[in-house]
Amino acid sequence: MADAKTGEAFAAEHRAVLFAWVAREAIARMGEEVAVPVIRASVRPYGEQRGHRMALRAQQDGQPLSMASYLSYREWEVPAGEMQQVGVS
Repeated sequence: MADAKTGEAFAAEHRAVLFAWVAREAIARMGEEVAVPVIRASVRPYGEQRGHRMALRAQQDGQPLSMASYLSYREWEVPAGEMQQVGVS
């Protein structure tokens, strides 16, 4: 069944919940001292690879590596009205 808003089989919320369930189960089975470093070691390369891809696309377009570029080149879309961005004044 596809997500009604995006047409994807799974939306970002589904993937986030799945990750949370897996992490919670790992902590429950292995304990925090063992599971948390493993979870962090798993997530870090993904974040670094994703950030690298985003930075490469920004640089190819001659854009600076900034928060504005991060928001422009992100690898996920937010359906209209589902996220509010507020600046610091």
